[in-house]
Amino acid sequence: GFLTSAYCLGAVGRKIAILRERTGAVSYLQLLRLRFQSKGVVGALAVTGALGLVFFGCGQISAGAKIFAAVTGYLGLFLVIIISVVYTVSGGVKSLAKVAVIQGVVMLAATFSIIGVLIFKNTQMYGGVTQAMQSLAVTFPTILQAQSSGSFWNILGLSLFFGVGVGVMPHSLSVSMTYNDHKKLKMGILIATLTFFIVNGLMCMIGPLVRAINPNIAVADYTSMFVATNLLPSWVGGIIFS
Repeated sequence: GFLTSAYCLGAVGRKIAILRERTGAVSYLQLLRLRFQSKGVVGALAVTGALGLVFFGCGQISAGAKIFAAVTGYLGLFLVIIISVVYTVSGGVKSLAKVAVIQGVVMLAATFSIIGVLIFKNTQMYGGVTQAMQSLAVTFPTILQAQSSGSFWNILGLSLFFGVGVGVMPHSLSVSMTYNDHKKLKMGILIATLTFFIVNGLMCMIGPLVRAINPNIAVADYTSMFVATNLLPSWVGGIIFS
């Protein structure tokens, strides 16, 4: 994920920003239409992108709904849908940028809070993180083993995601078309890739750390909520939940 973000924004994104200035295109698909001079190619990319966004959107809604459902029941699914629709319809580029800044600060604070309390609790229970992972390896040996991701379907999915998906997702390559200043674009790329690396990198670590504290958690989606509702002060948990 970090490499995708760095490559898409850093290499391709900069070139797209330059081409946008030269051509006056306002969307990624419009830029491709100017490049290929073919309605068929752009139409195929548009349909492919729309289908990809359906799966991406379902994943986002499902993940959010599981968190809401842990507290509110299945009403959470409808809450996530309503919030997502209102959020999307009411926001322009500038408002989304402002929201992204606020969300970024909150997400970084939440991530450091979660990983910090987990390291503290594991050290408290086992004497250190290394000892906690050694104990976990005895109880759940497969949880610490690297999983192979080299199947045909995984490679095909990654190819489609890297090749087409990043072009249609609103927070990926399309973002580079909103910059009018190259210095700001470079700074944006740096902030985006570093934030993405920190948040995703640390959050990928919490599964085993939570399992060492609570072996009964079997669903990965509930690990963050467990930390927020059981290990952190209630006001911090409320911020993470929000």
